[in-house]
Amino acid sequence: MLTLIMTLMILSKKIKPLTELTDALYNLRQNGETRNALAQIKADQEWYEKK
Repeated sequence: MLTLIMTLMILSKKIKPLTELTDALYNLRQNGETRNALAQIKADQEWYEKK
């Protein structure tokens, strides 16, 4: 039983970045900001490419 708990804790730690990203995308979507965020990401990428 202890091994299962430890395995679940390790899994939870490994997928934390994915769940944080998913939560952020959900919040953007709920607030109607998804397109604005994607446009800003694109603009930032273009700016970095010009540097």
